[in-house]
Amino acid sequence: MKKFIFVLCLLVLVFSVQTFAQTKSEKVSPIEEQQMKNILTLHGHMCAGVAIGIRVSQAALREMGENTFQNELVAFVETDKCPVDAVQMMVGTTAGRQNLIYEKTGKNIFSFVRRKDGKGVKITVKESKPDQAFNALREKKFAGKATKEELDRFEKMMDARIKSVLAAPESELLTIEPISVAVARVQRN
Repeated sequence: MKKFIFVLCLLVLVFSVQTFAQTKSEKVSPIEEQQMKNILTLHGHMCAGVAIGIRVSQAALREMGENTFQNELVAFVETDKCPVDAVQMMVGTTAGRQNLIYEKTGKNIFSFVRRKDGKGVKITVKESKPDQAFNALREKKFAGKATKEELDRFEKMMDARIKSVLAAPESELLTIEPISVAVARVQRN
């Protein structure tokens, strides 16, 4: 029940933040409730990384055309972290369909290319200053050594990060560049 209430509150937060961002004259596509549930089911929890993946996916779909979906779009991701789960669910790319390609650089860089014409977009998440207090709490949490108070503080810090990512003007969060790449068509059996 606690998890359900958290997800419900999170959905309200996402919709209100997106409405706020839209009033700031930036076009942010709303995320559907079912889509958010699917992302959370796949990833297991909401975090700033998932929020980044949501913003990257929204920008990619806007730039590539909302109707570009499934096997027509190929995503090249340079990280194997949280944002990729949101990209998979929102853009419809998967390793199994051979339209999610992992390029191991460890950077938050995502490129999306249409197979039919090679036109695409490269989206780079702008670097933020490391937060030593947050990182220390994160390490304690994942090592199983955080106290209840530390866990509560970590969750509040994470919630603030999520809100910040979802509300940030796109120009402060992402660099978007057009690209052109020849992508071979994958023959399906």
